Amino acid sequence: MSLNKPTQFFFFLVLTLCYSIVHGLETDKSSPILIEANQVDMAEKSGISTYTGNVKLEQGSIKINADSIVVYTQNKKLQRIIATGSPATFSQKPDNQTDDVHASAQHVEYSSLSGMLILLNNANMQQGSNLFSGNRIEYDTNNDILSAKSSQKNNQRVKAVIQPETFTEIRKK
Repeated sequence: MSLNKPTQFFFFLVLTLCYSIVHGLETDKSSPILIEANQVDMAEKSGISTYTGNVKLEQGSIKINADSIVVYTQNKKLQRIIATGSPATFSQKPDNQTDDVHASAQHVEYSSLSGMLILLNNANMQQGSNLFSGNRIEYDTNNDILSAKSSQKNNQRVKAVIQPETFTEIRKK
């Protein structure tokens, strides 16, 4: 299958935008996780902690705000985080980028094992003035692959807004 030049450029642009999303500050992974909430229920043996009521999670430049966050650990190592809200929000400062990445959805899930960030129901991901939206956004942080899907139920379509200055920045690289 041969792609025409505009299509090739669009895929290059999407991959470049996605690449900047995954590579947060190097200090993020080694920073402690700080969580504030109105209530916490911890089951140490099962490794499941549920935080409810105006929950704020921070790890380095990563910030998640939600109505509830469930943290799954195994052998005291983070496995995954599930945040729900109206909406739940995620932000991170990428390395070597001036604009933070902002994401929101009613359901945000991150797996540290697979490197997948999944946004469900009214999903939005933005960096600067570039935006992706759909019912479901999946971002494979290990392989730099973004997939946005629409909802067939309510005729919602996937939308992408890519500003002209982004094309200029990519051409300079």
